[in-house]
Amino acid sequence: MRASTVVATSFAALPLITLGFATPIAFAFAAMLRRSWLLGLAAVGYLAAVVGMFTLEGAGGWYGTCIVTAWLGGTVHAVMVAPGVARAVRSDRQADPDQLATLVEATRGEIATDPVLTAMVERRERRRIAREIVERDPALADDLGIGQPGRRGGFDDGGLIDVNRVDVGVLETMPGFDRDLADRVVAARQRFEGLGSLADLVVHADVPTEVAEHLADRLLFRPLDDVRPEV
Repeated sequence: MRASTVVATSFAALPLITLGFATPIAFAFAAMLRRSWLLGLAAVGYLAAVVGMFTLEGAGGWYGTCIVTAWLGGTVHAVMVAPGVARAVRSDRQADPDQLATLVEATRGEIATDPVLTAMVERRERRRIAREIVERDPALADDLGIGQPGRRGGFDDGGLIDVNRVDVGVLETMPGFDRDLADRVVAARQRFEGLGSLADLVVHADVPTEVAEHLADRLLFRPLDDVRPEV
């Protein structure tokens, strides 16, 4: 059995077999392995639940909520994150330096002119420029329709999506999304008068951590009042 499979299986089982007490440790390990601040945030949340298991005994519903969160919630969450842990373990295995150098030299010219790579780099640069426009001149960003596919006109912003402004039909087309997930995001942004970060997507709209991290470079979270008044 591969080492990555053993690590991922152990990670997924730890919250269950420890009755939730080791859930914060498991997610802290995953956060460091995957270099993910969102998993680190989850570890802090589970730590709070474990502390509640010790301090809220006899407090009725709150005590039960802490147990369910750390034990059952942590187990389900760990099973969802386990494939990413396995991939991270595999990626940490170092290739032979000589073989890697030979491969790089042999393919350097081909990679440099690859049209797919060139297009992706160009779109990333367009997103960077569009974000600068949003930060420096929100009114111009609104005129250009940055982050709003239906309003872009001729301006290419590299495929940015403004979470607080696009309709549910746009949200459900994003990778990893479906109609139900898009509806949850819309409901959350209405309830909190806008979402401000990837963490808000995960915490308030129950967007899976992996989906949020995958979309990080494409998402905008402009405040709802960050727009030029109509004249």
